[in-house]
Amino acid sequence: MAYSNFLVKVGNYIVPNGKIKADTYKSVRTVIDLDSYRSADGVLIRNALPHVPYKLEMNLIPMYNEDLQTILSQIRSNYISAIEKKANVTFYDMETDQYITQEMYMPDINFQIYGIFDGRILYDETTIKFIGY
Repeated sequence: MAYSNFLVKVGNYIVPNGKIKADTYKSVRTVIDLDSYRSADGVLIRNALPHVPYKLEMNLIPMYNEDLQTILSQIRSNYISAIEKKANVTFYDMETDQYITQEMYMPDINFQIYGIFDGRILYDETTIKFIGY
């Protein structure tokens, strides 16, 4: 299935494309090996496992606190484990030109305040990551 008008969906919440800085969106397919080795001739003998966890990264555009909190609240409300910050994430994978759904967790976010204007906090770009189990 080719691209279908969204990049990331957490549970039932589609992160608005307009809030994602497009040139920061990355999905990385991670191949995991188990007991791979080199033969006596130096040839790599791989044992790639069938489960392929993904890493997803994107920056949200600069936005005011209330807009950022709306997005984060929607993400939190779709956790399947709040303590792990785990959710079912559906995302567009550029390598395969299809959508992938995986259980993923969201690591800590480093927030950066750009400034305070008229009593409102404006955040700089905020990096959001999801890592597959």
